[in-house]
Amino acid sequence: MQNVYGYKTKKGEQKYYVKITIDNKQYIKRGFDSKRSASSYIPTLINSYKKKSEYICEDLTKRFIDYLYSRYKEASAYRYSNLYNQHLLPYFGKLKVSKVTNHVLETFNNNVNKIKLKSITNIIFLAKVYVMFLRKYGLDPAVTESNLYVFKKQYVEPKKFDYYTYEEFEKLLSVIDSPMYKLIFLLLFDYGLRMGELRGLKHSDIVMDKVYIKRAVSNKTGSHKQVITSVKSSASLRDYPLLIPIRYAYEEYAESIKHKNDDFLFPSTKKKGCVIGETTIKRAQVEYCKRANLKVIKLHEFRHSCATYLFNKGAEIELVASWLGHADTSTTIRVYAHLLPSRKTKMAQYFQ
Repeated sequence: MQNVYGYKTKKGEQKYYVKITIDNKQYIKRGFDSKRSASSYIPTLINSYKKKSEYICEDLTKRFIDYLYSRYKEASAYRYSNLYNQHLLPYFGKLKVSKVTNHVLETFNNNVNKIKLKSITNIIFLAKVYVMFLRKYGLDPAVTESNLYVFKKQYVEPKKFDYYTYEEFEKLLSVIDSPMYKLIFLLLFDYGLRMGELRGLKHSDIVMDKVYIKRAVSNKTGSHKQVITSVKSSASLRDYPLLIPIRYAYEEYAESIKHKNDDFLFPSTKKKGCVIGETTIKRAQVEYCKRANLKVIKLHEFRHSCATYLFNKGAEIELVASWLGHADTSTTIRVYAHLLPSRKTKMAQYFQ
């Protein structure tokens, strides 16, 4: 266990000290002027006191997982933890930290790049994070992340997904008898919200003629707890005009419930203080699809339905990217590349 603590000197000065535990023994170093300087001294303190039988990489697994959760959002940390267990641990696990060399990293890099996986970029990124982490436990400073990189990408087919046409969505709406679910599916289709953004909405986010996207709610991995997080990126902090169908749906829904302005828009009916779960929404969708004789798509594919509708209506890439809350148009192009050939056909007229 490693920690940085603050204390006051007799003169009232703010100082910091490091306390670490190695083999059930505590070691302390005092006198640091800042938390950063104290934290950066940890590797030196470890190397000063640890036994000759150095750290084995697999023995640091729990510490690395904790490190991931301290640096990244819940969902990202969970994804990286799985990648670590699948790809890094089997390769590095039995090695002593001192045996992790540039050649070892090069070999790992070559092996990973031979795997036909879409997650290669994430694996290489995680390996770089792992190298930085191992430096705290005696990794030679000469071992660098420059040995880790993604080879030239081969052609990858555009992602494929299912979606509802506007006519199919109207058919779905026609069988929904719940004001709450009518509002939920309108928000998903018309604004293309991510599920976390939908669940994070509060009544106070609907103001006059605007709908504000300020936060997200996700389930904490490995438990039934929910966590409120920031949205995916700064571009995801956005607002929408309050569309007429959504205005009417919200007014109908708000009249049917008791609520305070700062309450979440869609609270759970089973757990006090929580918001509605994705599984609950999915069950309702499946039931409504049966009534409407419609295919069942993934909840995230309502977002794709929104983008597809906008592109088919002739919306510019920049506008679609902004509407969906993408950080830049490259994400929009990558996901919806298959919708763009029609735009090229339109451009061809200038050469005829």
